[in-house]
Amino acid sequence: MKLAQISLHSYRLPYRNPVRWSDTEESHASYVLLRVVDEAGAIGYAEATPKPTWSGYTPALLVATLQTLFLPLLRDCDVDAPAELAERLQRIPGHAQARGLVESALWQLRRPPAPERTVRVSCTLTRDAPVAMARKAAELAERHGLDAFKLKGGQGVETDLAAVRELRHAVPGARITVDCNSAYEPRDLGAYSAALAGLGIDLLEDPCAFDLAAFAGLAPQSRVPLLVDLAAADAALAAHFAASGAAAISAKPGRYGLPEALRVADAARRAGKRTCLGLYGESDLGSVLNLSVTDGLDGADVAAPAELSFFLDLAQPVLQRPLAVSGGAVRLPTGRLGDADIDFSRMQTHASV
Repeated sequence: MKLAQISLHSYRLPYRNPVRWSDTEESHASYVLLRVVDEAGAIGYAEATPKPTWSGYTPALLVATLQTLFLPLLRDCDVDAPAELAERLQRIPGHAQARGLVESALWQLRRPPAPERTVRVSCTLTRDAPVAMARKAAELAERHGLDAFKLKGGQGVETDLAAVRELRHAVPGARITVDCNSAYEPRDLGAYSAALAGLGIDLLEDPCAFDLAAFAGLAPQSRVPLLVDLAAADAALAAHFAASGAAAISAKPGRYGLPEALRVADAARRAGKRTCLGLYGESDLGSVLNLSVTDGLDGADVAAPAELSFFLDLAQPVLQRPLAVSGGAVRLPTGRLGDADIDFSRMQTHASV
């Protein structure tokens, strides 16, 4: 079976309130959607969140990379021959997000219709004053039943600890991951993790930059189980970190595609470790697409609820029907997504190949 249509669409969605990441502050998020249609009319979609400091891409650069390097490789290919497709895509070195977008769309194209299901999720509390972070958590707990949170740390040790204390007070019994985006030095890990351990957090993500050669000696210094994200950039690296003392590995379809995310999860499983389905700033559409990774995970594989609830921070949806979060879980649509499920009115079409 060959592809009959390939198109790219980009869109910007405003946040309800400005969002402060470790490296920038934003009032909106930018997205690129890849849509592929085979000769039988089946459709596959994949969404990317191009941010220069996350993936090296702007929306325009990602579109140009796809148009110039990757989409021409799909002409006359057999979409039912994944090995051939993978070989073609591997001819281009680097460009993990662009390649992952193509692999994800083709994976979705071959995926059978989804059954009715719900997936437990956590909410990411981006950088802010500790009281404001806790206030947001309390509102989300009341409105959506959320009881798991990823707290963005790296704001200074005392600020981070104050944020955890405020969150503990606001949502007693919450499951908490603290993600520092490598803000601290390796020498700080012991004292920092000990302070967090006293506050009962579940996971500590990227407290400092992780070097694979030194990680086996560093990991035992942490008093909190370590979740490795940035340094586990593919399945091979994930396997090394899992074998060297990581408690869990972050699998991010938005970073390198759904097939690689499944390989990352499998690498963690083979090492006896768990996986956390990681945030990449997805819209409601991107969340539905990337939460399909959970089809291949069971409860024993999961270190924490999936982080793909960021669409709650967006002021506009992409799906025609709102994606609901209730009781701390997302109810995913059944069957296959089609064009009638997506609001294309606010999108710009960049290419049709």
